[in-house]
Amino acid sequence: MKKYIEVTFISILFFTFLIACGQKEEKISLEEIDTEKLESVELKEENIDLVYKLKKGEKFRYRLTTLSSASEKIQADSLIHSTSDQKVIYEFDIEVIDVEDDKTSELSVTISSLKLSAEMNREKIEYDANTEQSEEDKYKFAQYSAIHKIPYRARLTQYGDILEVTRLDKMVDKLMSLQPQQQTLSAEQKSEIAKNIAEGAIRPITQLVFRNLPQTPVAKDSSWVRSYPAQLSVFNVENIATFIVKDFVKVKNEKAEKISAKLTFKYEGQKKGEQEGMKYSFDDPILGGGGSILFNIDKGMLLRSETNTSVEMKATIETKDAMQKAQKIVRTDISKNKNVVELL
Repeated sequence: MKKYIEVTFISILFFTFLIACGQKEEKISLEEIDTEKLESVELKEENIDLVYKLKKGEKFRYRLTTLSSASEKIQADSLIHSTSDQKVIYEFDIEVIDVEDDKTSELSVTISSLKLSAEMNREKIEYDANTEQSEEDKYKFAQYSAIHKIPYRARLTQYGDILEVTRLDKMVDKLMSLQPQQQTLSAEQKSEIAKNIAEGAIRPITQLVFRNLPQTPVAKDSSWVRSYPAQLSVFNVENIATFIVKDFVKVKNEKAEKISAKLTFKYEGQKKGEQEGMKYSFDDPILGGGGSILFNIDKGMLLRSETNTSVEMKATIETKDAMQKAQKIVRTDISKNKNVVELL
C-alpha cells in the first residue's frame, strides 16, 4: 500500500498545466461561484497586465484538491484488472514576507491541513494529518507527515513562477525521525534529501497553487501557450497548454478574468521493438486535458482554477513462456487527474 501512495503522490504532480484576504472579507469557494452566470464587465484599458500584486505582510489561504484514478488491464491467458482512486486535500497558509523591486515575492508557506482518502482494488485507506496517528501510520504516511505544519519559504515572480523553495531542513529531520531505524546523516546527505523533497514534492505542489501568467498584456480573446517536455514510456512527449481569455467578469464587486485552458500533445518514439527475444508494440497514446481559471485582476490574485488531464496507453508483448509456448500479453493503462485550487 505504501508503494501505491508514493506513486500516486508523484503522478498527480506530473501531469499538470504549466501551471490576501482580510478578516472582514467574504470567502469565495468553488461551490459559491457559477462562472457561467457571472456578469460581464467592460474595462477602461484595452490591454491589461495579468500579474500577482502581493503586498508585504499580506496573509491568505488556499485549498488544493487533487483527484486521481488509474485503471490497469492485463490480458494474457486470463484477465487481470486493477483500479485505484485517490483524493488529497491540502490547505496552505501563506504570508508575504517581502516583495523585491522586481515584484518577486518571498512567501512563508505552511501546509496546515492534509487529508487523504484512497481505494485500491477495494482496499480503502484514510489519513488526516490533523488527527492523532499511531506510530505505524506515521511511518506508513511519512511522506505526508513530514510536510505537514512545517513552514517553508518560496520565491514567486509576479507572473506566477515558483523560482525556488527553501528552509526544508526541518522536513528532513521529521522524515528521518519517522523511520523505524534511526540513522545519523551527514550534512551532504541531508542536503540531498532536502533537494529531493523540494523538486519531487514541495516545489511542484506549490506551483499548482499559483498559475503561470503571460508576460505580455492581454485583452479579451488573447491567448498564450506554455510548452514542456515529458517522457511517457517509449514516447517523448511535448505538452502544449493553450490559454484563452474568454471574458472579464464581476466577482464580489471586483473585476476578474475568465480563462479557458486546453492541453494538447505532440509525441514521437519507437513504437515497435525487440529485446531479449521479446517483441513489443505500442498503440498511439490518447492524451488530453482542459480546464478553467478565474483570476482577480483588481487584487492580482487567483480565485479558482480547475484543470484535468487524461492518458491512455496500450502495449502488446509477444514472448514465450517457460515451456517455449508463444504467449501474447496486452496491457492497457488509463489514468485521469484533476486539480482544483480555491482561495479561502
